[in-house]
Amino acid sequence: MRPTLPVLLLSLSLACTHRSSPPAASTPTGPGSAESSARVRSLAEEHFEGMLRLDPLLATMVGDRRYDDRLPEDLTDGGREEKRQLALRTRASLEAIPRTELRGEDVLTWAVLDDLTRTTLEELPLDDHLMPLEQMSSLPVQLPVLGSGMGQHPFRTVADYEHFLARIRAFPAWVDAAIARTREGIPRGITRPRPVVARLLPQLEAQVVARPEDSTFWGPVSRMPETFSAADRQRLTAAYRDAITGTLVPTYRRLADFVRSTVLPSARATTAIEALPDGPARYAFLVRKQTTTRLEAHAIHQLGLDEVERIRGDLDALRIAERFDGTPAQ
Repeated sequence: MRPTLPVLLLSLSLACTHRSSPPAASTPTGPGSAESSARVRSLAEEHFEGMLRLDPLLATMVGDRRYDDRLPEDLTDGGREEKRQLALRTRASLEAIPRTELRGEDVLTWAVLDDLTRTTLEELPLDDHLMPLEQMSSLPVQLPVLGSGMGQHPFRTVADYEHFLARIRAFPAWVDAAIARTREGIPRGITRPRPVVARLLPQLEAQVVARPEDSTFWGPVSRMPETFSAADRQRLTAAYRDAITGTLVPTYRRLADFVRSTVLPSARATTAIEALPDGPARYAFLVRKQTTTRLEAHAIHQLGLDEVERIRGDLDALRIAERFDGTPAQ
């Protein structure tokens, strides 16, 4: 059973993109409108449903099994437009709900929806989809974790195994799109730093194995539930063997070759986000997204410097109070 949708929406959003909620003094008091409350809760449910449909991996991670046989289409024009339209529809509906008529958690739900959709519409024009390959969380790195049998994709039922086979079948098309988008980004200077690409390459090469049994993706086969019938065990074992040798290994080999021959030589020597096209705007956006504030970068930097000085002062006061003659490091 999925957790309550507004709770999931709030927790995921607050972790990723939520700006600070309105101060208590500005929160409406007195009785609210039951109609407006119902509308914002329904809108949160509708928006989150849209997010799950567009991001099947997110659905898997929150325990929603409906999209376990799919991969994201976030690199396609159609998928990106669907994401934009979802944000626009939600914003239009949100603006029609009087915020002054909301109370309690509904005020926060309104604010999170406002922030989520605003962030989406700000992020899409940055064209980060033109550098989809990186060493931490891009799909080729995530897929072995999901398919290991120890990740968040479940392997408890025959259907679970069939669902992941469908994801394997969809993987070459995602790689095709990733290669095309990367080729589009390179002449525009939208590329990853060289150390990022260098760390990605061995992760891809590790999936190019001589025997299916040596593959990370063999994990579900080696741990197949004993409750499966003999016929299902034999069929699924053969299917995973074919999927690894016929789809995964060739696709990872092709992707590794592309990264080695094209992406690595084109990777930038710089590391700062500001070195990318529209770098200052990208950096400012990421500051807003990651810090959940509207502070400018220099103000955040100064805040850090001020905090270091404050802590040094506290340490010095403690040293004097305790009559400690050692160094600050000690």
